[in-house]
Amino acid sequence: MNKCNDNDLFKTTAHMKKCIAIVANDSGLMHVACAAKIPVIALFGSTVKDFGFAPYQNKSDVIENNLVKCRPCSHFGRDKCPRKHFNCMMKSTPAMVYQRLTAFLPR
Repeated sequence: MNKCNDNDLFKTTAHMKKCIAIVANDSGLMHVACAAKIPVIALFGSTVKDFGFAPYQNKSDVIENNLVKCRPCSHFGRDKCPRKHFNCMMKSTPAMVYQRLTAFLPR
């Protein structure tokens, strides 16, 4: 079912509230989910949670690749890697996210 809604945050939040958890990148929608008290798995790439933009006062888990030595390269997310490899995101695999999500969810 298509839940596109012309960027209406109220509708987006209503759709999110039907979920048991939200997987999102470090973005505004991650913060919307936190404000709505929906558990969040957040993926951080070129930035780090230590900059203060981590999920706030909500059940959450942050996935970030601390083995990539060029992180952080920015205080906000990037769509292109200055070093051309984007390993901070490319090395966060769907299997890794799924494993963290299943460990995070209530039994």
